[in-house]
Amino acid sequence: MQLVVRTTNRPISVDSAMLSTASLITTDGKISVTNASGDYDLSTTNSEVIAQSVDGNVNISTTNAHVWFDGVIDAGSSSISTTNGDVAVRLRNGSDVTVSGATHNGAVTVDGGNDGVTKNGDTATLEHQIKNGAATLNITNGPGAININPETIAVFDGDS
Repeated sequence: MQLVVRTTNRPISVDSAMLSTASLITTDGKISVTNASGDYDLSTTNSEVIAQSVDGNVNISTTNAHVWFDGVIDAGSSSISTTNGDVAVRLRNGSDVTVSGATHNGAVTVDGGNDGVTKNGDTATLEHQIKNGAATLNITNGPGAININPETIAVFDGDS
């Protein structure tokens, strides 16, 4: 099953969906996907994107806001991009992925440290692999932080 939603100035929320593909596009509206599987294309501007307990490929883009992802990436190609916001990614058990990314004027952490992180002036890049790295996840943003598998993600863990 395929889901396509397009709107302006409205949030989009999907919960407990098992789809082959989903395209959720809004302007100036928050996007939230929870307890879902499938390939998700999520795009907004000036609002955050929250994907929790998602299993599949994701292509997420926003501007002037954060991206929060928690789930399993195990096949294909995925991407996350934002400007003027942070990206936090928690890769759950079952993920088989190579993560690469770049940001400027932002901190980068992998598993709470800096293994796999290269700093050159105000630009930081990362390379991190889980299992064989069969899938790919490319993350770009700036300015803003990139945190792969942080100890907590405020939006999911209730910390502020």
